[in-house]
Amino acid sequence: MFRVPLFDDEILTSYCSRLAAANVKTAPDFCLDMGIRFQDVIGGTDAAIRKLAEIGGVSIARLNDAAVGKIGKSWIVGGEAILERFYIRTHLKICPKCFEEDDQALDRMPGTRQYMRRTWPLQFLRTCPHHHCALNDLGRSPLHANRCHDFVESLLAADIYQDYGAVRSRRITDFERFSIDRLNGVRQHGPLLDEMPLDRAGYLCEVLGTAILFGINADQSALDDEHLWRAGENGYGYLSRGVSGLHEALDLFHERAPLLKSDFGGGKLYGRFYKILYDQKDPAWDAVKRAIHEYAFEVLPLSMSANVFGTSDKARCLSETELRQQFGLRPSHMRKMAVALGMLEPSSANSGAIPKEVAFKVGKILADSLLANQAAAAVGLSYPNFAKYRREGLFVPVIVPGNGVTLSERFSRRALETFIESIRPTEIYPVAEHLKPINTAARLSSYRAIDIIRLLQAHKLKHVAWDWGKVGLEAVLVDPTELEAFIIKPEIEDLSLDEVGEIWKIGRDAAADLCESGCLASYIGRNGHNQSTRYVRPADAEAFFSRFITFRGALREHNVTMRRLRLALKRSGILAPIPEGKKHPQFYLRSEIAAALDVIRDEPIPGERSGPSATSSS
Repeated sequence: MFRVPLFDDEILTSYCSRLAAANVKTAPDFCLDMGIRFQDVIGGTDAAIRKLAEIGGVSIARLNDAAVGKIGKSWIVGGEAILERFYIRTHLKICPKCFEEDDQALDRMPGTRQYMRRTWPLQFLRTCPHHHCALNDLGRSPLHANRCHDFVESLLAADIYQDYGAVRSRRITDFERFSIDRLNGVRQHGPLLDEMPLDRAGYLCEVLGTAILFGINADQSALDDEHLWRAGENGYGYLSRGVSGLHEALDLFHERAPLLKSDFGGGKLYGRFYKILYDQKDPAWDAVKRAIHEYAFEVLPLSMSANVFGTSDKARCLSETELRQQFGLRPSHMRKMAVALGMLEPSSANSGAIPKEVAFKVGKILADSLLANQAAAAVGLSYPNFAKYRREGLFVPVIVPGNGVTLSERFSRRALETFIESIRPTEIYPVAEHLKPINTAARLSSYRAIDIIRLLQAHKLKHVAWDWGKVGLEAVLVDPTELEAFIIKPEIEDLSLDEVGEIWKIGRDAAADLCESGCLASYIGRNGHNQSTRYVRPADAEAFFSRFITFRGALREHNVTMRRLRLALKRSGILAPIPEGKKHPQFYLRSEIAAALDVIRDEPIPGERSGPSATSSS
């Protein structure tokens, strides 16, 4: 009985085949002569291992390491259960450099020098880790049934004699090292891959890499060895970093999608990559599927009708069908309003889902909104009078044209009702002949109608009646003679709104807005034409403008660039105590502006040109 050595990386069937060849037998015949079946060697049974240990003089422990077991449709290699299609033992897949070295091992018996490495049948290994060259797949063994596992006989039947294929230099990838580590019981390649069986983890890497490198509908079966080698490494590069790496890979799919719709499912988003995962029913895939599901609904504008490994009640968006069902409005109308309100990008005006939060805000605003003619009727005004008061800032629309959207202004029904309540007197005066509607009282007293309304809101008029047969402002009756008490004779030095706007370079409209909002003290007086108008005392104007300044005013006063002033505001975190109004800009505290600029006075600012950036008024 001739014996042969068992090499550390040799598979058990290869050892048995070489042992049989040394004794001029085929492996099946040799096993029968020894009282075992070659099929038991293929399956790595305990009985076969004990017999080979006895006749070959090799320890049972070493033979166990070389053995490949079988459970169902999986081979057991190094403690890993690998599906047959990922560990193909019927093919002659070899390293040409390893075989050349085997041929030169003169200390081995001729005909038994070459042996099959345990790692070669693994489909994820395409490179020899020792010689850094591609493994050559010489095809299926010409032998059939159990005989194809007889390595020596298969080489003879394939007529392979020192023709092991081209030597193609290639580096071994981290993906291939991961595969070898797993066969050796080492798990150190990230929680996502380490928690999956090797065959699932390796397949996932190849499928993901294929989709990323060659397109979401690329079929692995159509790729050659080189492409699959690249695909495995690419997918491993993402998945070895765990869920964060998977998210990064998914972002690539999302970026490449030509159009994202709210009802897109996983097949539309991820193509064949998704289909392959969807068809896998093994629980080992569940963690990956769950991670993809959660991330898709977290970052994409998907609706509850979208299916990415299931639907989600946490979907961020509503589809067109859901919008119609929940709000009874045209989705295009809601998108248009959302863009005008600045809640959606202009590119979303014509198509696309609407985020839930935006949809509910827009729906709430639209449910409360009225067109201008409806709003006018609600407050008891003709449309021309309503438009006049709108221009004077009495009525502020909640939706206006903007962001590239053309539409009619809309006003809040609730705000209009609040306005009517604000002018309704707490104690209603009896209707009398001397009490007149607001417009009539304005003509009789030369007191502007808008200013009468301001007095009503401030509850400064005592003789106010309410005609219950009419609506809103039309129902209000006031005493023209009472208005005279509120018209103050202006002093010569007092300033009109035109003068305030010119002196402090903010414009008349901004000055009027400051007065009406109460930021700048003012009063109503009669001008030289016996018309009521608004005046500001110089002391009040000085007090205001010596304390506050606009952004443009600060540019002029400190002679600095816009870039420097913006940096000063950002660094100091200064906020405008008087925010932007309907017609006036923001106002900052002068002292805070000066202090903020002083901090960066000598600091060079890239791209800064000398001198102030702008001198226009506002």
